[in-house]
Amino acid sequence: MFTMGVADESGVQTKYIARKKLRKFLIIKAKSADEPDFMLV
Repeated sequence: MFTMGVADESGVQTKYIARKKLRKFLIIKAKSADEPDFMLV
């Protein structure tokens, strides 16, 4: 499990995603220019 912190106007929300979903999530975030700010902890 990875700890994903997604930064938005309400602060940093912590989400737990599986390794299999990580790559798909990163691909979606890479294509999305609306929310470029995210970090892996």
